[in-house]
Amino acid sequence: MNKHDLNNKIFVSLLLIISCFFLICLFRNSKTINYVDNRNAYKFTVPTLNSLLTGEYQNKMDETIADQMPKYNYFKLLYLKITNYTNIGTIKVFNLDNHNKYIKLGFLNLYNNHLVYTPSDSIIENSINEINKIVDNTNSNIYLYFINTDSNYNFETGYKADVFSNIKGKLNINNISSFDFKSFDEYKKYFYKTDHHWNYEGSYKGYNDLVDLMNLKKIDINGKECLKKSFFGSKIRDMAGIKFITEDICVYNFELPEFEIYISNKKVDNYGHTLEEMKLSNEMSYAYIYGADYDEIKFVNNESDNNKKLLIYSNSFSNAINKLLASNYKETYIIDGRYYNKKSMIDYINENEIDDVLFLTNNMLFQDKLSW
Repeated sequence: MNKHDLNNKIFVSLLLIISCFFLICLFRNSKTINYVDNRNAYKFTVPTLNSLLTGEYQNKMDETIADQMPKYNYFKLLYLKITNYTNIGTIKVFNLDNHNKYIKLGFLNLYNNHLVYTPSDSIIENSINEINKIVDNTNSNIYLYFINTDSNYNFETGYKADVFSNIKGKLNINNISSFDFKSFDEYKKYFYKTDHHWNYEGSYKGYNDLVDLMNLKKIDINGKECLKKSFFGSKIRDMAGIKFITEDICVYNFELPEFEIYISNKKVDNYGHTLEEMKLSNEMSYAYIYGADYDEIKFVNNESDNNKKLLIYSNSFSNAINKLLASNYKETYIIDGRYYNKKSMIDYINENEIDDVLFLTNNMLFQDKLSW
């Protein structure tokens, strides 16, 4: 064997070893969380015939490889950091952030020192059909509360993507209401600068609307506290963690029952953090304050004066008011359709003998693919 052949074999062998290493890493499915995007990581699964025929399995394969490949997402994060540092530097140099115009930062916009999304009016008709099936096939009282956010308004042009009006006439629900605002000044009162969620005032306004919609007993505010803490909002995360906007974090205090809390059928000590824990934390997020997203959460209220059961089908917008709503019920179940796929919602509602069902959502319910 000559030297040239030996070098070729060594090179091919190293290439095979490296390829095997990456394949083993990929198929071990060791990563459960994508920390860069702050969500559950996609994993390799055995395809079904239907998922192959519809192309759903193939579409998820790219995301799965990206999530499971070592350090892939951190290269993506580095690219975002370089891009956004350049964009923000340009804005600061030319003082563009003082103008009432949308300044494009990736798929976000900077407007009056707030990070806002570009509005969208698309909807997935399947979600409307699935909700109507639940109405028709359960004996529960059904409520829907739609939260308009910056995904529904363009503050520069005044355009409104009125998803709520579009869906309202198609849903077989009588008890339906929405969270709305009429101006940017009103928007910034109710939402964070750097996060897509409603803040303490917005979530309490939403809770009050639901008290009226669902005829609940109201929990009054028992004080307010504002903390000078570093807030890691979801939009700052989308900006690759560049903290160029600051905001004070305020929370309302409430006298709430002592709950038994179960996450994915496992009992836990608490959901979210207490004010004392927040004071000791260096950096906070919406999930840290109010609780993170899980497939299934259950609150048992042993101080309840009734045996009623509530199901909240929601994304993270309900996290801030889960305990407030649970105060009116013996048992409260929270399902996040992005993660829960154990049984149909019709079976879930009927088997658990749910009295009231609340769909609490922003555009997510009608624009994301969910498990029903």
